[in-house]
Amino acid sequence: MNVPAWKQKDTWTGKEFTLLLLLEFIFVIVVVKYGVQSLYLSLFSNTLYSGTLTGLTIAIVLMSGLYFIALRPKNLSWKEVGVRSFSTKYWLKIPIWLLITVILSVAVVLLTS
Repeated sequence: MNVPAWKQKDTWTGKEFTLLLLLEFIFVIVVVKYGVQSLYLSLFSNTLYSGTLTGLTIAIVLMSGLYFIALRPKNLSWKEVGVRSFSTKYWLKIPIWLLITVILSVAVVLLTS
């Protein structure tokens, strides 16, 4: 039986896959989406702010889950999932593009409100 080359090198099993799916579809949807988002909405009384903070919370939960479930137990680095540092030439452009993005986002909000 021929096993693909990527499958021979793959260090992850169905256990990690299942745990990450449970994290996404049980914890994130039930706890973050329904529990924490309601808390944020009552705290800010604004759906824009609570939705933004909910998105940030989901991103933190999923990245932490990826680290603690899949990477850390096998002593793997973030490079295994494609995360790496920017080169020096990009660091000079990032603040400029960040400023452009913020200005355009504010303009869109002002034009649509």
